Amino acid sequence: MCDYRFHCSRPRGSHSMPYESMHHHQSAAAAVAAGTAPNGMLDALSLQLRDAEMRRTEIERAHQETLAQIRNLSGSARPDAEAVENLQSRARELEKKVALENVRCEELQIELTSALKAKQASRSACSGMGSMSSGAGATIPTSASSSTVTWAPTISHQDQGSEIDIIMAKIEQENQTL
Repeated sequence: MCDYRFHCSRPRGSHSMPYESMHHHQSAAAAVAAGTAPNGMLDALSLQLRDAEMRRTEIERAHQETLAQIRNLSGSARPDAEAVENLQSRARELEKKVALENVRCEELQIELTSALKAKQASRSACSGMGSMSSGAGATIPTSASSSTVTWAPTISHQDQGSEIDIIMAKIEQENQTL
């Protein structure tokens, strides 16, 4: 079972991310907004997303265990009302944590998608500029102009099989099942 003392020991009202992580997240958002997100930034975002998904999964598992404990205690011959109440409180706390992790995952998915779109757009702009200066005048069409939530990056030969593309495909698949 996971040790939740770290999460519960911080003072009320404090942010759950360490300062360095918050600062990195803010600089990642700024780089995405400026359209200058390098591959390292994309990798960092994908790692943050994977970590958030793992935390969410662990919290969901703990929530299910807590609910099972409540059922076991409630079904006993003489249920301990105080213990059941404590477990119910813990279940509510875990539900809130799952909701927060869901929001965090959604934020990171949006940020990662934006970074990928910006990267794709800058590639297209660079390719278009290069071909215009050579007199060809043609630009390479990309899927970045799609405005739907189910946008998926066009995988170039050099990026094929990268971890980011795999994560984006997973996100895409999860969004379609919801």
